[in-house]
Amino acid sequence: MFWNRRQFLAGSLGAVAAQQAARPNFVFILIDDLGWRDLGVQGSKFYETPNIDRLASQGMRFTNAYAACPVCSPTRASILTGRYPVRTGVTDWIPGWPQWPQAKLRPEPTVTQLGLNEMTLAEALRPLGYRSASIGKWHLGGDGFSPLEQASTSMSEGHPAAARVRISGRSRCPVCAIAKPANTSQTG
Repeated sequence: MFWNRRQFLAGSLGAVAAQQAARPNFVFILIDDLGWRDLGVQGSKFYETPNIDRLASQGMRFTNAYAACPVCSPTRASILTGRYPVRTGVTDWIPGWPQWPQAKLRPEPTVTQLGLNEMTLAEALRPLGYRSASIGKWHLGGDGFSPLEQASTSMSEGHPAAARVRISGRSRCPVCAIAKPANTSQTG
């Protein structure tokens, strides 16, 4: 079925009015170094991810996107603010690499934290009645620049489930159910 512009706008306005009555809950999961097929829902036969697979089957998935930068801190800053990394000043992982004197390309100077003046997703959603949490790796600044200073209502450093459960000689995360070798340190 094809809609003309008026039908689309009328349908959109109706959807907005319906959403205002019942705000949707949402979970945004950002995982460093996750391969395209590292989840069961994406076809993995090696990793067992039943909880994430179930979450994906009951909600909406966005699977076609690019990271704003190939390293973690600028990507996190971009996702939280909706701005390009260079606009936030976070252009390299925090604390960043020292520059090689013979380097042909010079990166933009980088800051060591996401500025408190940046409007984050948590700050934009708070006036609408949403509560937010940062669970796991923040990597956007130290003391005075934690998620709590960026309007998250709670935070947990390290892995969301601090304890791991050993099953069949492997350590299994009770939240995401991804099996890791038993000697693996905290993910992040």
